[in-house]
Amino acid sequence: MTPSYPVHGRAEFIVDGRILVIRKAGPFNLEFELAYAADVEEPIRQMEQGGPYAVIALYEKSVLTTPEAMQYLVDRVQKRLPATPQCVGQAIVAARDVEGQTLMKELTQRYFDARQLDPGTGAYFTTIDEAKVFLAGLLAAAQVPGY
Repeated sequence: MTPSYPVHGRAEFIVDGRILVIRKAGPFNLEFELAYAADVEEPIRQMEQGGPYAVIALYEKSVLTTPEAMQYLVDRVQKRLPATPQCVGQAIVAARDVEGQTLMKELTQRYFDARQLDPGTGAYFTTIDEAKVFLAGLLAAAQVPGY
């Protein structure tokens, strides 16, 4: 699939201990998701090599996405299973002032369903602090030093 439109959206990867924070700013299109799919592989690979870890997807500006981009994300996630066995938990964060935040719970559920997450290992939050507390508990349960 060759991108045919300019990329709309951006992502930045930040390692915070055993938590990979992915800061994403939308709105997003399919071309963003195609580029993001390639860009996220290296940070995930590095986290996997270090043992159990968790992920925060922190949405800023907008969570809005085209239907094609959302379907691509769901399809890509399903194809990767169980490609990230060391990931003990995921949190999705969208503050109340993020455009489309009210849609985020539905999008989050679609994503978690695609990931086939065990109950209690994925959650939606409106602040990154809440997400970090949630994930710290999962990392502690996985006996990760420092949590």
